[in-house]
Amino acid sequence: MMKNRILLTDPEALKHVLTTHSDIYPRDDGTRMIFRDLIGGDGLLSSENATHAQQRRMMQPLFRHDNIKSFLGMFHHHVRRLQDEHLARLQLSPPSTPPANTTQTVDMHELFTKLTLDIIGVSAFSYEFDALAPHQDKYPQTKQVSVVEAIELLITPPSLLYIVGILLLPWFPRWPLPAQNQRRRARRRLFEVVDAVLASKLSPSAKPPPSATSLPKTIKMLDLVDLMLTDTNDHKVSIDEARIHVMTFMLAGHETTSTTLSWVFTMLAQHADVEAKVRAECRHVLAANNHSWDWKALGELKYTTAVIHETLRLFPTASMLATRVCVQDNDMPTLASVNEHAKPVFIPKGTQMLVHTGAMHRNPKYWSRPAEFVPGRLPTTISTFIYPYYYYYYYYYYYYHNNSTRPCFVDRFIEGTESFEADKGLRGGQGNTYYYMPFSTGSKNCIGMRFAMAELQVVVASLVARHSFRLTPDANVEPSFVGVTMRPKHLNMTVHLVD
Repeated sequence: MMKNRILLTDPEALKHVLTTHSDIYPRDDGTRMIFRDLIGGDGLLSSENATHAQQRRMMQPLFRHDNIKSFLGMFHHHVRRLQDEHLARLQLSPPSTPPANTTQTVDMHELFTKLTLDIIGVSAFSYEFDALAPHQDKYPQTKQVSVVEAIELLITPPSLLYIVGILLLPWFPRWPLPAQNQRRRARRRLFEVVDAVLASKLSPSAKPPPSATSLPKTIKMLDLVDLMLTDTNDHKVSIDEARIHVMTFMLAGHETTSTTLSWVFTMLAQHADVEAKVRAECRHVLAANNHSWDWKALGELKYTTAVIHETLRLFPTASMLATRVCVQDNDMPTLASVNEHAKPVFIPKGTQMLVHTGAMHRNPKYWSRPAEFVPGRLPTTISTFIYPYYYYYYYYYYYYHNNSTRPCFVDRFIEGTESFEADKGLRGGQGNTYYYMPFSTGSKNCIGMRFAMAELQVVVASLVARHSFRLTPDANVEPSFVGVTMRPKHLNMTVHLVD
């Protein structure tokens, strides 16, 4: 049966659906069932109502600033591994030097995928996937897929058959179809790794697995599971419950972060002046902070952080949020109903609400020069037009059918700049809370957004401080849809050491 569907682009309507009345706009059953099947139970990506509130209360303290601070050394440790074990043998000097052969080029998205997997494993439950090592996996692959392959399989978009089947037939995930068998093997592979580590943490007599992390002694940190066991007070966390949260954290925080890094470095490679300005800032901050990344140093990366935000505006980690479903008749306010005393919009029970963050992020009603990425407050050169990757959603095309070459600015996220004020003026003096939502907003926003931003800052700053990155002639940065994310199709690069 066809259902009513509404695409939300009004900030007051978004506030109503995502924040003030989110209880009557839960996520749709299809999305919840898919995530439930992926992680083996109800986690933050699939739970609703009292269960979601309880899980959120339990998990929120784990992502406090003081806990995230303890991860910074671990982030940098893994970036140094990437530099020493991969980039050192590839780097050319100076930046204008062409590669002698294809062995001096690298797919940076592949490296970012390995880097973020290693980081997420140690952060979540002190497991070293060791994806950056040549062997990639510590288990024989004759019977089981590797961990990297397992995660790739689980984040691959499900087929139409799978979506229809899981919606109509509760037992469909157990059917012995080839694709289903492959997904089950991938999930079982991850469960085995996670359960082995959890058992060693929950039972003093259990032997830790061989891949338990061995970070340098100078890095002191508790992982997500350690923090969960410490902060849950009288609530005894079972292996099943802990596994659900670890799986949620891994699946939500791995591909999304690696994809964002890929887009950031695509933008830097296409805009050498931006890269140079980021490098100058990073080196200045490092020199002033004893060449280490701490919380104070990250706070001083104003321009670098603005570049990350501008990249997330153009290429949000997920271009659409989970569909919401109205569970009771209600009146939905809009900007017109609030500011111009127009009538609110009546929303009948059963209406599906679609939230396209990509459309909001490039909507010319709210953003000046929305489809371009050019640094500087007072530009004197014409920018390169970025072809909007939302052409996959052709019905949003009217947002982007604008061939203007007027540049916009990455400093739109630095308060007081010309571009910041221009954007704010389009929004009637309002901030960007319901206009810029790379991590969603409201009660179901990304619980790990501070963690993700800190990871992005450390990786970008550490790499750009020492290296310059250039796209090769065979690179293809057209967006490619993988799972819930859009990433560059082939991010082949040369890496140059910068004095």
